Amino acid sequence: QAVEAYQAALQVQTRADHPVTWAMTQENLAVSELDIAAHPTTPDPDAHLAAALAHVDAALTIFDPLHLPYNHTKATTLRNGILAALQRTTP
Repeated sequence: QAVEAYQAALQVQTRADHPVTWAMTQENLAVSELDIAAHPTTPDPDAHLAAALAHVDAALTIFDPLHLPYNHTKATTLRNGILAALQRTTP
């Protein structure tokens, strides 16, 4: 349900009109997808990890290290965690 709610929020908080809020929502989507991937009942965690990576990469197009250093560091740390999770699931 969280993913659906964040997706709906992106319809209102567009990148063009609200770039920082849009990026924060993208980051929240990444966290949600990462949580779904980690759940033991998820049959295909890689699909959710790939979605999480796409969302955090989108957030990083706004969270630049010069103007938004806290958000950039937080998103970069999240991205590194997603990449590590993807490596663990790849044989």
